[in-house]
Amino acid sequence: MKFYRSEFTHNYRSYSFGYTEYALRESETISEVLSMGYLPYTGIPKLKANSYYLARSLRVKTSPFELSSENRRVFRKFENIEIECTLIDLTNYDWTQEKIDFCLQYANSRFSTTFSPERFQHILDHSHGNKLICLESAGRMVGLILLGADDTAWHYWFAFFALDFLPDMPFGKWAMTKSLDLAARTGIEFVYLGTCYGPHSLYKVRDFKGISYFDGNEWSEDVKMLKALCKQDQNIQAIDLIKIEPEHYAYLK
Repeated sequence: MKFYRSEFTHNYRSYSFGYTEYALRESETISEVLSMGYLPYTGIPKLKANSYYLARSLRVKTSPFELSSENRRVFRKFENIEIECTLIDLTNYDWTQEKIDFCLQYANSRFSTTFSPERFQHILDHSHGNKLICLESAGRMVGLILLGADDTAWHYWFAFFALDFLPDMPFGKWAMTKSLDLAARTGIEFVYLGTCYGPHSLYKVRDFKGISYFDGNEWSEDVKMLKALCKQDQNIQAIDLIKIEPEHYAYLK
């Protein structure tokens, strides 16, 4: 890994100075990069296609994978619906314009940022994504899930769904849980679920067992602390956490 930083914000009164952490993946495996708390960055197409950023990311230990009550509730809703899940290599996938439009339509309808064809291509060009979970029902494509994967870890990176498929059902929740179940059956140890910021991310924390998050230094299973962080994210302060919650860094003593 080649590490670098970009200056962010500061609070001189508290002596808190912000630098965002980035890295370029070199010979490291995807699981090695993810275990260090880094996630693939595709926000600026001008940056190299192997760029990563450090963030409060979330992962689920899938060995063993234990369904929560919420997971079982969601699965029951889909008991009588046939959905075929196929895991394939990204290099073997035929990206027709129809499939690209399928992803862009969902992204621009449901994601918080604008998704241009150029950004979508930049994502496909990134060295991170290498697997797809294809979801089909009655011979129709209803979902595509882009993974960064190796023999020990999966990153549930981007998910695109048919907007008109079971619109009143928790299809996204089902797809994420099904992917975790598939990973466990494939012998994958961890599934990474991306960042965990703000109250809107708490569904991932509540829905799954075996959760841990990267706190900037190590992986923590302190779910109570994680929930508190997500809730306070909406009241962002320009001060580093060690000055608010020093006891959280007891391992530095």
